[in-house]
Amino acid sequence: MDAEPLPEAELCAALQKKLQRWGSLGEAPEYFALRNRGPHKATISHPLNRFGGNMGPYADSLLPLKSVEYINASPIDNIGDGAPWFVATMCPKRETFAHFWSMVWELGTRVIVNLTHERDRVGSGPSDKRERYWPPLDPTSEAAMARWPVQPRTLFTESCEQVPSLVRYAIELRGPPPADGGQRPTRVVALYWYSRWVDFPSSTSIGARPFYANAWAVLHIALHVAGELEDLGPKHWTVCHCSAGVGRTGTFVALLHLLSLLPKLHSESEVDSAIATTIEAMRDRRLWMVKTDIEFATIYAALLLRLRNPDAADFALTWPLSDGGRSDITPRDQSAADANANAKVAGKAEAPTASAMAVDTAGAEEARLVTGSDGGSSAAADANADATVADADAATSDEGSARMAADMKVDMGAGGGMEDGGRGAAVAAVSAASGSAGSGGETAVSESAGVMAGGALEVRTPEDDEMEVEKPSGPRGEADYEEVDNSADVAHYAGVGEGGGGGGGGGSAAAVPSGDAASSAEPPADVA
Repeated sequence: MDAEPLPEAELCAALQKKLQRWGSLGEAPEYFALRNRGPHKATISHPLNRFGGNMGPYADSLLPLKSVEYINASPIDNIGDGAPWFVATMCPKRETFAHFWSMVWELGTRVIVNLTHERDRVGSGPSDKRERYWPPLDPTSEAAMARWPVQPRTLFTESCEQVPSLVRYAIELRGPPPADGGQRPTRVVALYWYSRWVDFPSSTSIGARPFYANAWAVLHIALHVAGELEDLGPKHWTVCHCSAGVGRTGTFVALLHLLSLLPKLHSESEVDSAIATTIEAMRDRRLWMVKTDIEFATIYAALLLRLRNPDAADFALTWPLSDGGRSDITPRDQSAADANANAKVAGKAEAPTASAMAVDTAGAEEARLVTGSDGGSSAAADANADATVADADAATSDEGSARMAADMKVDMGAGGGMEDGGRGAAVAAVSAASGSAGSGGETAVSESAGVMAGGALEVRTPEDDEMEVEKPSGPRGEADYEEVDNSADVAHYAGVGEGGGGGGGGGSAAAVPSGDAASSAEPPADVA
């Protein structure tokens, strides 16, 4: 029997109570009841994957592309009627920069969302988590870019006034030269980088000040991106990534869809069901989507904050120019290739010629050799990658945070309680190795995906993986929310157990902003 609809205030109270309980427990037990948390189908192991090659996509859900033989990316277009289409992918390694931009071009992507933390370890080695893959690049990649089929150029940079460390880049792409030798087509893409979402914070920080500050910021970003995607239509492929493209990425994709469902959810059980259904659908396409219980709790917190703050004007973002100069950018419908992008993905349009779209793997290999076997970037390149974040960081000064916290009228004191107010046939080589015939669907997997640039394709079954899916053990303290423990993250992805928080003492709860008191995404003054 369906639960009776609750008045909005009562639904808010129910969600608050749930979050309070999780804060007291230091974990969200309901998260561990979700299906398919770990790998449950054959996955692709390949050197182009991050974290030693084993953190690969499901073999029956490879992103079908004609311009790239293999990329660690999964199509998420199965979570509900009218839900925006996403590509969940890893943060590109140096060897895959060209692959990434070819994918963006072929799909007709206009929006990219980067959720890596600014202190995630920079590089392309097994223990590294992010690279800067858009200009300005490190000198080696800049030189190699001349051979890329799709070449990016940063036009200008904008820093969001309301969300600390949210930066938007206007990236102009020069596409492959046409067969007739004419001028290369161009397109402008918006790249959003939110650089303050910590990977694997402690579960004991659920309900604490940094937890709500992050949920509040992510909510602003999700609502802004949702508005952009409404203009682009539901079948636009938005590219989203964090480091591995599963935890923070899955959380963001789920939240954006659930926000569209929120007006129809009138009881706690309906909210629970919608969240579980969305996460489990994503996990059919990509492993580990929403990887931790604190990410699961972040979805609840963001939905609660939206219920408490129904006025869309409270979430408006402004974008002062921080670098470069704005100019008339290419309109979204400027290219006939855009109109055919979805048909190309579905195999209904002619493939580009190999000479036009082939990725220069030799150049990628050269970049790997020049920078060292672990792909580590130079200090100068790292500084380059973080340079534009410095402006946004300035917004998190004590003075600025105190001012914005006063505007929000948020009491974040310690101990303060929350107040009311598959797709078609799989690749032949993959199917033969995994015994999978694919799950069927709208999009056929590219047959060329069985031939890999830079190494041999290896299919791993769940039995091959040593990754444990049992409840993590802990605790780690609340302060760890802002401490990036890279070794623990690598252990998660490389298959040495779950780690990363869990049981133990609860973090302090925090008041939830609402109404006019919640007019900014700035964290409270005492949030680092």
